[in-house]
Amino acid sequence: MNATSLILGTAQFSGEYGITNPKKKYSIDELVSILTLASSHGICRLDTAMSYSGVYSILSKALFEISDKSNFRIATKFTFKGISRDLFIQQLQYSRDTFRSNDIDVVFVHDWDQLTYEDFPIIEEIVTTFPNLKMGVSIYEPKDLEKIFEITPFISVIQIPLSILNQSFLPYLRIMREKGVEIWSRSIFLQGAIDWTSPRNTFASHPSILKLKELGQDLNITPIELALDFIKNFSTQSVIGIATAEQLSEILRGMNMPPLNIEYELYGSTDEKLIDPRIW
Repeated sequence: MNATSLILGTAQFSGEYGITNPKKKYSIDELVSILTLASSHGICRLDTAMSYSGVYSILSKALFEISDKSNFRIATKFTFKGISRDLFIQQLQYSRDTFRSNDIDVVFVHDWDQLTYEDFPIIEEIVTTFPNLKMGVSIYEPKDLEKIFEITPFISVIQIPLSILNQSFLPYLRIMREKGVEIWSRSIFLQGAIDWTSPRNTFASHPSILKLKELGQDLNITPIELALDFIKNFSTQSVIGIATAEQLSEILRGMNMPPLNIEYELYGSTDEKLIDPRIW
């Protein structure tokens, strides 16, 4: 696993995402610095969504400032409950117009847990209408896989939470691969919850975080390095959320670290109040 398997998440650029990221508005110059560094190391996939407050606007402006913006491919997310073919086309065209690019090649269902079997025909219709567009689903729990596997001919990518603390999907990686879908892992830093060094981390005193802190201090490694060592054990593409170019540089250094050979199964948590950001 190398840097090219990383996908740059963009939710944090809204200034409202993550528990350790600074709550602030990003400047175009800050995003240009991050995107330029990412591109120079082969990180050319962006993960965004129409629902990320203000991100479409500032991200598109930053991309327009980059000379090699054509390197970037964009995955976005739409709400599908009640969507029609015409509305989907409108949203896709709006996204392409916003980014001044046709390089939107993956669209995720952002509200999979709200859909019923009656909603599935529209997904089939969209995939048939846009054969070069990959359809993906973004899910939170392994139980969501049951419905996905019933329509896998029309689903190309599954985005799942996967981290040292949330290992709930590990038993299902093999069957997902057998179904022929791409696996994108997200929340590998659990939106900052694994960062035992941050004064903004409201989970810093949680037993699972304290256990990670002890491990990190024993090995003299950072939370980011520990999280990356875990995720490198699995052949997935990984969505990373970073607040600064300096954080991205730390991630790039961590990607080059030799394996630590840690028994990570000892560090997983089943505490939903910790591992499920929806209930924070």
